[in-house]
Amino acid sequence: MEDRSAEIENEPAGGKINIGKILRVFLSKWYWIVACIAIMLAGAYVYLKFAKEIYATTAIIRMAETKTEFTELVNLGDQSASDENETEMFILKSQSLLESAVNNLDYPVTYYTKGRVKDVNIYPQKPFPIEIVSADSLLRGVPDFEVTRKDGASFTLAYEKGGDEVKRNYKFGQMITFDQLKFIIRSGLNMGSHTYRIHFNTVPELVNEVRRGYSITPGGKTKIMSLRLSGPNPVLIADILNTIIEEYIKNDAGRKKQAATQTIDFIDSQLLQFSQQVNKSQDELSNYKKNNDIVNLSAKGNQLLAEVNSNEQAKNQLEIEQLYIQQLETEMKQNRNAITLNLGLGGQTESLLSTLIANLNNLIKDRNVKLEQFDEQSSLIQVIDNQINEIKRAAMNNIRLLKDRNNKTIRFLDNENAKLKQNLRAYPTDEQNLFNLQSNFDIKQKIYTYLNEKKLESEISRAATVANASVVENAKPNFALVSPISTSIYQNAIIFGLMLGLGLIFLARALNPYLHDPAEVQIASTVPILGMIKKNNEVLNEDEKQSLNLLSSKSAFAEAIRSVRTNLSFMQADQASKVICITSEVAGEGKSFVSVNLSNSLCLMDKKVVLIAADLRRSRLHKTFDMSADHKGLSEYLSNQAPLESIINKTVIENLTFISSGKIPPNPSELLHRDKMKELLVILRQQYDYIIIDTAPVGLISDSIPLIQMSDINIFVIRSGVSKISAVKLPARIDREYRMNKSSIIMNAFEPNAFRASFFSADSTEGNYNSYYYADYNYNSPYYDDEPVKKSFWRKIFGK
Repeated sequence: MEDRSAEIENEPAGGKINIGKILRVFLSKWYWIVACIAIMLAGAYVYLKFAKEIYATTAIIRMAETKTEFTELVNLGDQSASDENETEMFILKSQSLLESAVNNLDYPVTYYTKGRVKDVNIYPQKPFPIEIVSADSLLRGVPDFEVTRKDGASFTLAYEKGGDEVKRNYKFGQMITFDQLKFIIRSGLNMGSHTYRIHFNTVPELVNEVRRGYSITPGGKTKIMSLRLSGPNPVLIADILNTIIEEYIKNDAGRKKQAATQTIDFIDSQLLQFSQQVNKSQDELSNYKKNNDIVNLSAKGNQLLAEVNSNEQAKNQLEIEQLYIQQLETEMKQNRNAITLNLGLGGQTESLLSTLIANLNNLIKDRNVKLEQFDEQSSLIQVIDNQINEIKRAAMNNIRLLKDRNNKTIRFLDNENAKLKQNLRAYPTDEQNLFNLQSNFDIKQKIYTYLNEKKLESEISRAATVANASVVENAKPNFALVSPISTSIYQNAIIFGLMLGLGLIFLARALNPYLHDPAEVQIASTVPILGMIKKNNEVLNEDEKQSLNLLSSKSAFAEAIRSVRTNLSFMQADQASKVICITSEVAGEGKSFVSVNLSNSLCLMDKKVVLIAADLRRSRLHKTFDMSADHKGLSEYLSNQAPLESIINKTVIENLTFISSGKIPPNPSELLHRDKMKELLVILRQQYDYIIIDTAPVGLISDSIPLIQMSDINIFVIRSGVSKISAVKLPARIDREYRMNKSSIIMNAFEPNAFRASFFSADSTEGNYNSYYYADYNYNSPYYDDEPVKKSFWRKIFGK
């Protein structure tokens, strides 16, 4: 006997990916892929028919530089262009700005033309004017209305209410009342025969619609920002975006003008007071001159007056500034919001406090905007609060220093004037009184003039104020579709269809656990394939009597059996008589069919063959030879109820003897384990060239194990499309457990199938099956059922 112990310990034959087989697998189901692509293309076509068309437009604005040299002085951190852009982006997206823009757009009604598939927004066309008499701000419960002209004087209004369609006729110019909405359709001269759908807009609804398609892209470290808006109507979104920009620029300019307005209001309040004082002083001076017959001061008096007036004017200016600073201090202590007062009176006040206040207002504005997204306790808001507190401390410190400086200057000027007025004692009393009256009038007159000049400057500044933002490029209607893009949709449909088709092929293969390809057997097992028998669509009868005649022709099946017979001659070639055990993992894999036909083929070579039906539980071989189930057989012999001569039966095939299984015994496994079975094989070896034993399925019961151990050659039958991978691994496992080296495999009912082929080729064969012969037949052999096995729906799809 040839030693195969080393071969038993080897791993199964390796496999490598065969690109050609993979391609054949997918090409075999090309119509699946084509069908999936066709379905996806049809879905894409339907989607494009019903999908809402979306357009987009862009506008570009530029922000002016607002950073000052005082930023680092008050420790504001990195106020980069990107930070300022972020603040402005929040403002551009703020609810108040969008509401203001929507209100200014004057877009109370949306007109649609009715289509068979979808309605189209026809803005800016207005086929008929609508006057809204009164309406609830949210228009709760107001549906869309369909308007169709009947004649020149009337129209039909249709809408849904409570799931039912309501149609009513109205005259043009007639009041239409629906819950909280009252409106009038004035004329239908431009309606034609079309049916229109009208939708009454609300500000919150439009703002939400704008938000869905509104985005802003900052220019990084530059002061440029790109605004983008998408929607179903290219003209409408361009108008909305331009209106948003106009409102933003107007609000920005308004914020800047507010400071000048506050200065003008303050000056006006002071002018009113000084105007009265100037008039009073002028009257007192005129009356004194008239009553005392004095015209003017002397030359020395005028010189002294000029010096005193200069000091008094400076003092009064400081007092006005002091008053303004005091108001600013009060507002800064009490008001947490933006500081509305503006220091535009000149001097150190404007250069320092104005810068502080501007930065403070910017931070407060930034804080208010970011509160829409962040909580007050968030780290970002806390950082801004710390910066606000630092600026406020710096501003309050600067206010204190300014107040101290002004007070010192005022005291100094008072002392200087006191010294100058000491010289008046040398003048006559009349001239001293005239000096005081003239000085009082001149000071108030100059202060009054000074305030008028400052007011004029503030008015000019307010009139010349421009916004920080400027338009680089206005939004224009863009009639190129953004979504859906038909070419892209169809391309994606083809890709998804291809992926779906490939996925279905993978899924169908993954859900099929059965063997179909000899390469799978060679890769999974070390046991060699003795031969393959091709499937045929002819159905054998239940008793398989036709199998006795299949070898009479020169069919591919007969050649396959002869090939198996030839291969058997090379196995255990040194033995004159061979015991061949034929089994399978489960019933229905064709072991009995192979046993009959292999026996028949060996007889054609003038070999004496005995076929033993060793399945003592459920054998059907006796039907093949027209024998009764009660005929004495192997079970009677092993239980000493019949001699050997009585169980040996000649058959219609020359040189073929048959031993049936006999009656079903209560202890089939014990009978087969008896020494008498060994004695029987010894006797038969002396009389026959081949002893073919058809056993029970070894994967279900252990009856076959003693016969497998006694035999010279074990043939395991696996059936394509029926056997699983466990059937392939079973022969090697049995050889390993019982330390045998005599197993081989026959692949039954093999049918070349590109779809079921393995993606791998065994290294030993490279996927070449030309050395095998095939047979055409179909086979059913249930083990425990009397009726043939019927395939389930899923078995038909994923099985074979």
